Amino acid sequence: SAALFLFLVSTLWSFVVLAPVAWDILGASGSFLTGDAVEKHFPADLSVRVQDGIVTTSVQEPYFLPFPKDDKDSTDDPENLLVIDTRSDLTLSEIDAYDSFAVLTRDHLVLTKDKGDRRLYPLSSVKDFTVNKGLASGWWAKVQKFLGIALYPMLVALLVVTILSTAAWHLTASLVGALLVLLIGKLRKNPLSYGDAYKTAVFATGPVLIVSAVGFVIGVPVLPFHLDLLIFILVVFLNLRRAPSEPLPPAPIP
Repeated sequence: SAALFLFLVSTLWSFVVLAPVAWDILGASGSFLTGDAVEKHFPADLSVRVQDGIVTTSVQEPYFLPFPKDDKDSTDDPENLLVIDTRSDLTLSEIDAYDSFAVLTRDHLVLTKDKGDRRLYPLSSVKDFTVNKGLASGWWAKVQKFLGIALYPMLVALLVVTILSTAAWHLTASLVGALLVLLIGKLRKNPLSYGDAYKTAVFATGPVLIVSAVGFVIGVPVLPFHLDLLIFILVVFLNLRRAPSEPLPPAPIP
């Protein structure tokens, strides 16, 4: 049937599109699940406590935790990952000068995405919270254990959702595509019912998805809409036969 054909093509397309994504995730997860980032990057002497919204630490301030060089994507990344400065008279200009992704102040956590794009999160709702290397290592181990169990089911779920959403989108778009099929059928003197036109539109989306998958493989992940439309029209045009002309009436016998 038309729906089954579209489902199979959607499955093929989804495999092609998600294969490199899954490969990157699995490659990155290998070091993530086996490595110990906390042991490598979390200072042994650092302990932070937030009690009734007020921050206290075990280190001399301001305390700088540099951005790991291995994790820097570009030279635009900040110099520091975290700076702790709990002075009550700390100013925003001083926070900016720290060039840090995060700054922990006396009663706020300040995150900076880009220069000037600063977000302040008050800690007033935190009653009593402590973090140190031992606690962070325990949390990290739990995250690794969870991801080690859930990673493959999550990838399978992503594939299923992609297949179903792709098929559903094209089944819905074919409701409009059927109108174009009706027009082409009329031009080729092959009138169709709307139901037959809809089935033809669903079948015609298959080659569109196949060409899209090929484009993704060769490095063109998104084809122009007019190219998709051209493929759709061409497939419909080739599959709708022109109705035979009515024979001329026989010549009268003299």
